[in-house]
Amino acid sequence: MDFYLDIVNSALIVSVLGFSLNLLIGYTGLLSMAQGAIYGVAAYTTAITATAGGLPFPLTVLLSVVVTAAGYTLLAWPALRVRGEYLILLTLAVQFVLVGVYTSWTAVTGGSGGVSGIPRPETFGGGRFPSPADLMPFVLIIFVLGLGLALWIGHSPYGRVLRAVREDETATVSIGKNVTAYKVTVFLLAGVLAGLAGSAYAHYLAFVSPISFSLDQSIFLIAVIVLGGAGNLLGTVLGAFILVGVPQLLLLFELDNQVAGLVQRFAYGLLLVLFMIYRPQGLVPEHARIPLPAWVRRAGPAGRRPAPATTRPRTPEPADGGDGPVLVATDLHKSFGGVRPADGLSVALPRGEITALVGPNGAGKTTLFNLLTGAVPLDSGRVELHGRDITALPSWRRSGLGLARSFQDVRVFGGLRVIDNVAVAIPGQPGETAVSLFTRPAATVRTRAETTARAMGYLEFVGLAGRADQLASSLAFAEQKLLAMARLLATEADVLLLDEPASGVDRQWVEEILRLVREVAADGRTVCVVEHNLQIVRALASHAYFMDAGRIVAEGSPDELMADEHLTSIYFGTTHRRQEGENAVD
Repeated sequence: MDFYLDIVNSALIVSVLGFSLNLLIGYTGLLSMAQGAIYGVAAYTTAITATAGGLPFPLTVLLSVVVTAAGYTLLAWPALRVRGEYLILLTLAVQFVLVGVYTSWTAVTGGSGGVSGIPRPETFGGGRFPSPADLMPFVLIIFVLGLGLALWIGHSPYGRVLRAVREDETATVSIGKNVTAYKVTVFLLAGVLAGLAGSAYAHYLAFVSPISFSLDQSIFLIAVIVLGGAGNLLGTVLGAFILVGVPQLLLLFELDNQVAGLVQRFAYGLLLVLFMIYRPQGLVPEHARIPLPAWVRRAGPAGRRPAPATTRPRTPEPADGGDGPVLVATDLHKSFGGVRPADGLSVALPRGEITALVGPNGAGKTTLFNLLTGAVPLDSGRVELHGRDITALPSWRRSGLGLARSFQDVRVFGGLRVIDNVAVAIPGQPGETAVSLFTRPAATVRTRAETTARAMGYLEFVGLAGRADQLASSLAFAEQKLLAMARLLATEADVLLLDEPASGVDRQWVEEILRLVREVAADGRTVCVVEHNLQIVRALASHAYFMDAGRIVAEGSPDELMADEHLTSIYFGTTHRRQEGENAVD
């Protein structure tokens, strides 16, 4: 029986370590190859403090958690500067460096011989030489702590933002989230879980050595996540039990050690290949969860109506105290090498009105949106929102102050449910940041239903309430446009920049989008629209700026601008074609 209980205990410890890696890979999309070595930081901290330092349990566990969390947070800072394969290389380098330290720092770590004689927690009975059954309560406590912490993080507003970061960092910033802070804190929280697992491992085995924290261990942990299912904690537990249990059960066949090793590697490889081909989402898909309750699904597509008053934003008082333009950009300059998409641009958006930006392709309209929202830094110029200079503020701060945008290519969070796409954009939620998640737990739980109801209000407004529990990636393109509109409204910004909101959709959906934009403006929000379809511009805007080659060349009503033959020739490119023809004749 002890043989099987030892497998269970080992799998539970690996599960806690898997939770830490799943927070990075499954929730945030950050692939770390250093998890095995980070696990070792906790194990060695416990081993050294318990043997050389003489610290008692559970102080050793607490200290290991603190040290590991601090170390992983330090790793986050250089990791913020790289992405994709470069992050893999960076964490791989950390893995090799830490294992080198474990092996070479003989005076502290014991070198290749490791550290032995680590006292087991006698609190749970069993004396100095407890059996796996005696230690199971200790392991279960660590597992429950790790699972509870991981569930609290993953199924909170904070965890929802982590998934948004995984799907699209740019879109996450555009709804007012500080992506840098989320990346740093998720490394810290992953370090806490790795600290729990590493300390439990050291106390359970009473021995640690560098071989237990090698690159093989990091790869093994990734296999646990892939097999079980990224973004799902139950899948992590299943993956851990399968990959920990299979090699141990091979011992029952009394195979030669070399043969057992080959069989183990073959089994691992075969399982991973089969899962990557036939079930890439793992044993338990990310969204294998309880569907929305019936009370949340209170309106279908036919229940379209303006958003209820509880979901409408409170327009901030203008700093200038007047009725002047809500957003003013003055003399904006930006160049990319020899290209100048902004060459002295100046615009002002009147409060509560719809303004349009028109002009030929390449005129710099989307670049202007990028400059106004801070997605692209200015070379020079000034941007004011409600009379406040926001030129130096990062993009996520501008959204929090009331300036938000949509994207021409939609950029919904395809891997999130429709309702989560909207709920994640609602500002000021308790539990949305790591600090409030742990300092305001009661408010986090209490406001969860309210946040869901508010998100449903926005979905009702755009007519997508009946699709709330579906993945955003399953929506048609026009429906994704509507979802992007709902997400934009959920930011509660009072200045909305819409980048071609009706492009790529058929006439039926165009009419629906126009209706929504008009209702949003009627609700008191200031709207600026970039749109190539002049009929849409005429139907929406009372004022328009005409852009060409990074400059504002004219402004007025859409009808006035389009009545100007010179502007029309620029818009349709006839001026350039005529000039080319004249040059050819000359």
